[in-house]
Amino acid sequence: MIVFCAFRLKSDKRYINKKYSIYAAILLIYSICCLTIQPFNRVIFAFSAHIEDLKDIDRFSKIQTPIKGIQTKSKEKETYVFVIGESVDRKHMEIYGYNRPTTPHFEKIRDKLFVFKNVTTAHVFTSGAVKSMLLIKNNTNQIWSLVQFFKSAGFKTFWFSNQGKVDNFDNSVMRFGRSCNEYAFIHGKDVIYSSENYNLTFEDEQRRLKLWDENLLKYFEKALSDSSEKKLIILHLKGSHPPIDMRYPPEFAKFSMPKQYYNEKKSLAVCYFDNSILYTDHILNEVIKGLEKCGETSAMLYLSDHGQDINDTEECILTARTWPDGYEVPFVIWVSEKYRKINTAFIKGWNTNLKYVTDKTAYSLIDLARLSHPDIDLSNSIFSRK
Repeated sequence: MIVFCAFRLKSDKRYINKKYSIYAAILLIYSICCLTIQPFNRVIFAFSAHIEDLKDIDRFSKIQTPIKGIQTKSKEKETYVFVIGESVDRKHMEIYGYNRPTTPHFEKIRDKLFVFKNVTTAHVFTSGAVKSMLLIKNNTNQIWSLVQFFKSAGFKTFWFSNQGKVDNFDNSVMRFGRSCNEYAFIHGKDVIYSSENYNLTFEDEQRRLKLWDENLLKYFEKALSDSSEKKLIILHLKGSHPPIDMRYPPEFAKFSMPKQYYNEKKSLAVCYFDNSILYTDHILNEVIKGLEKCGETSAMLYLSDHGQDINDTEECILTARTWPDGYEVPFVIWVSEKYRKINTAFIKGWNTNLKYVTDKTAYSLIDLARLSHPDIDLSNSIFSRK
């Protein structure tokens, strides 16, 4: 199977070039080596996922043609923020009923949030999950991207990511980001940015090299100050991705090791994971504070790409491959007071108990921004009453 995939990747010249052939060869060797320590099906799954990602790089980067016929219900100055989290099991969030205070900021503004309780991811790996969130299939089976749609609707688009290349190679999610008007990828030694406007220096270089998500906030603040009337800002966090103890500054190491788990390794993982959720709650609170300060029509959607197994299965730890931990993700929306007043009737129809899959997220963001198109079925939106 692995040999077949590698042959197919190398022989299909529609989407592959020399660089990706070399990358595929490296992946092949790595996958064969992994057979001694990983179950065969997991190696096949990971290798196949990388192949699909390589194919999608060129396919999705071509989704740039302006879309005609977009309709908008708002003439206001407005900003929408889409925050993509990483490896978050919602059962570890206090806002979802967890017994530790991991989301204190969310708890303080609970009455201003819409916490959707039955959302699952379409994929348990980042590239597949994020790609599926960003794609739209219209009624004539054309594929559009979320970025393409918002740009065509007159929005200036921004993408700031604490995730970047995979072993120095481009990936399809990164291509989506680079299709925005402005972007910055800050994970790694060098910041990859769209223009000198986003070549931002860090006063504390060591803090940047720690790769904490707070480093995205200065880019976010810069985007908020942009003079454009309409903005879509996408933030891609590192979130709770292993190694989890490296995902937050020391001041967020608040939780001690719980005693109810059967071994120290499991207990320590829970401790680290809860600290990372606490830190993400802080990041999201800073985003909301920034939007509140602007005082305009605005909204923030936060969800995670996939979940993470932490404490539910004895045989599995720190992986997204198990059900339900790998699939049950947070889906939380905050809206500004101005948005709430303008869209009162729309908001009243929201059902936070609705079952929903994240591969329809693009439709929800379009609906949230009160945009529409005659060739798009907005019954795919989480806000649809159908």
